[in-house]
Amino acid sequence: MAGSGGRRPGAGRKPGVPQKRKSDIADVINSVIPPNERIGLLAERARGVLVQEIDKRGESKVYSLPPSENALKILEEYASGKPIQRTELTGKDGEDLIKEIRVKIVRKS
Repeated sequence: MAGSGGRRPGAGRKPGVPQKRKSDIADVINSVIPPNERIGLLAERARGVLVQEIDKRGESKVYSLPPSENALKILEEYASGKPIQRTELTGKDGEDLIKEIRVKIVRKS
């Protein structure tokens, strides 16, 4: 099957084209919480909020939610940039992923 697979000119996703799934998720999030309201809501959760719920009988219940460490972390990342996260890959039970690499060098005469 000559000519199939491998790198071909013009193949693949073009630069700057967003991934379909990411744009679908962004559309859902934007429909629930508009972008211009997100930071304000995060700031409220980072400080802690009072919540008022009204049950089926019309009775009101008021309680407070403590400050959210996750909301504060997200706000800090917006302000200063998210730090690079280190990722390690290991094999089964923490063993090396690749135990040995063998290379054979062949020289043309």
